[in-house]
Amino acid sequence: MTQHMKFTHVFLHTCVLIFSTWARWTFAATNIVHTRNMLFMHRPTIIEEQLYAKGFIKTSQQKFSRQDLYLGRVPIELFDFPRMAPQEILRRAQEEMESLEENSLTEEENHHIKETILNSYADPIDSQVIEGIALTWVDAPAEEVYAISCDLNRFHDFAPHVFLKSVQLTAAALSSRKIFKPKEVEFQFSHLKFPGIDFKHTLRYEKSTEKIYRTLGNVTQEIPQYIVAWEIDPQFNHDSDYPNKNVFLNNGQFYIEPYLREDGSIDPKSCLVLYHIYIKVDTVSFGFETIEKFIRDSVSNRVLRDLAHALHEKAKTLKSETK
Repeated sequence: MTQHMKFTHVFLHTCVLIFSTWARWTFAATNIVHTRNMLFMHRPTIIEEQLYAKGFIKTSQQKFSRQDLYLGRVPIELFDFPRMAPQEILRRAQEEMESLEENSLTEEENHHIKETILNSYADPIDSQVIEGIALTWVDAPAEEVYAISCDLNRFHDFAPHVFLKSVQLTAAALSSRKIFKPKEVEFQFSHLKFPGIDFKHTLRYEKSTEKIYRTLGNVTQEIPQYIVAWEIDPQFNHDSDYPNKNVFLNNGQFYIEPYLREDGSIDPKSCLVLYHIYIKVDTVSFGFETIEKFIRDSVSNRVLRDLAHALHEKAKTLKSETK
């Protein structure tokens, strides 16, 4: 076996360990969803490397100043070469390997074909994934925006063009399914619809807070960063009430942190929210083999803009209610 193939087997074996021990991880640790997501999702750096280091943000399409952010303009960057998620590698490899069992092949032939399948995922890029980020400035404290992001029942109210339905699962619903819910974890069933795409799933949301450092000029500040990360929970794959349907993957996170003014001081009354989405739908269920790039880009832009707009509007509502 070549070194390349050995690496592939080690990588996939690691993936198997990570994703087959799902339940045990959720009992023992926190921040696991975000950690798993960052195994394959891009690491966005537009806050520290652009906004605070250069004073502006430049995407592949446009340039944004701080004033643009105050006016509600949303920098969006889409990734042309999303990495394939370990879950998807396993799903594809298992499907192909299961098909081999239907053939009358010798053990040696089976072994050779399985090695070939595994080797084909050694440098995986998934062209059918919708992955993108968006940054928005919100005129509200980070803690308040974090609370909004954790209100899973209200996602339909905040972004009705994205969420046709959003339901936060109750303790009784989880208990009846013998699903344990750690304190920092919530479950949400949602129905999403974009042009030509319609899917349902139950997401596992994990909330966490980290202390991070942001540097602007000669000033370095320690600030809290609130993270809401999510992934599809496979425990609901065949659930009659909250099924995962027409979608393979929906991973992502919100990063929420206090805003630094141009002099490096912390503005306690406003914050930055960085959205990061990673979605792969079951295209066959919609009657086509692949999603064209312009459709993926259109969907990404719409989802990210709608989410940003929803937070802006909710922040305005909160402000008016407190006056």
